[in-house]
Amino acid sequence: WTDIGFIDRQGEGHKLKLPVGLPKTPGVYQIVANNVPVKLSQIYVGEGKDLSKRLRNYENAGYMPNEYARTNRRVQGWIFNCIESGYQVTISICTSAKINQPGKDSKVLQLADKHCRTLVESFVRASKGDLRFENK
Repeated sequence: WTDIGFIDRQGEGHKLKLPVGLPKTPGVYQIVANNVPVKLSQIYVGEGKDLSKRLRNYENAGYMPNEYARTNRRVQGWIFNCIESGYQVTISICTSAKINQPGKDSKVLQLADKHCRTLVESFVRASKGDLRFENK
């Protein structure tokens, strides 16, 4: 995992400012709200064939409180509410992964393939059972 940086507010409304330097490569990402109370979700895990494009979808997704929202808007609202409540929200990415097999060479996962990204995404969710997930 590579830490990319913090998400912050930008301008008026619910617009967010993501860190610079997001890669245009396939991979998996974690958005983590640090030190939040139990009632708030703490992590969102996703995947994309172009991490920069996928993550930029959250910057100005059009979140409107008290209205049904699809994933981009819901995640934008969750991030915004965490920041407004005084919690730091960070992004980490994984652009390379492998499976270690006992007695065999490790196998590099081709993250350009959606099924490989989904495998890594599912593993992250399974391995972080102590955290509450925003994407339930």
